[in-house]
Amino acid sequence: MVLWSDGQIALRRGRRYTRSMACDLPPQNDARLWTPPGHPGFRFFKARFTSFVFDRHTHEEFALGVIEEGGQCFVHKGTRHEAPPLSIISVNPDEVHDGQAATREGYAYRMLYVEVSTLEALFDGAFRSRDLHAFRHPVTVDAPLARRLDLALRMVDPRPERIDDLLLPVLHDLFSRHAFPRLVAPCTTRHDVAVRQTREYLRAHALDNPSLDTLAREAGLSKFHLLRVFKEATGLTPHAWLLRHRVLLGRRALEAGHSPAEAAALAGFADQSHFTRRFKAIHGLTPGAFAAMR
Repeated sequence: MVLWSDGQIALRRGRRYTRSMACDLPPQNDARLWTPPGHPGFRFFKARFTSFVFDRHTHEEFALGVIEEGGQCFVHKGTRHEAPPLSIISVNPDEVHDGQAATREGYAYRMLYVEVSTLEALFDGAFRSRDLHAFRHPVTVDAPLARRLDLALRMVDPRPERIDDLLLPVLHDLFSRHAFPRLVAPCTTRHDVAVRQTREYLRAHALDNPSLDTLAREAGLSKFHLLRVFKEATGLTPHAWLLRHRVLLGRRALEAGHSPAEAAALAGFADQSHFTRRFKAIHGLTPGAFAAMR
């Protein structure tokens, strides 16, 4: 168990680590993010970090992976967690989390980001029939399954054509054993509708930088009321949510072959440096590095 006190972590081995110690760590922050040809619903990520700290963010996809070495600690939906070696990261779509090393030595891990629609198609509607599945915990402890998932992620790295026969059986077992039907209540209350409308408005006007006054007027709430209910529902303020969405637009532009400067402009960032900072804080590497890997 990880115990937090005054911003510190008490680890199982008795060591203590704080954000202020990050400057003493050796600079070993390497990451790779890619989408295999012919599999647009999958994104693969592998990294080794010592001092890099992820910003609070969300993913539109399931984020699934394995800690291979060291340990990661992170805040997920307001609660702090530790992921030790051979644990499975299992974060549902749209859940706010961050991330950093839990020890001075850092950690190495592999991740898969897979869209819900991709899972539905691959598993022949099994997810639709039982509604959307979700993981109850962001860290799943199942060492045999973690080894299988790690091996599959390693093997499909150079051979993405093996996704169907190597990775899909592991994903099926992961969801069958550790995910549960999540009944999504319809948006019926005034607050539910206001949050949904605000997200739709932000998507439609992502490049217009709508003010909180504008969002509140569209939602029919006071701006302070909207700010509160939106953050309760999403874990982010409307401005933070918009920045995350703009980073997503920028990543899609990079995937379409645009340069980092072009992607920054297409995503509505005033300058490329701002886009670069935001992109790296969420993805662990710069837009230039991401584009070069393609």
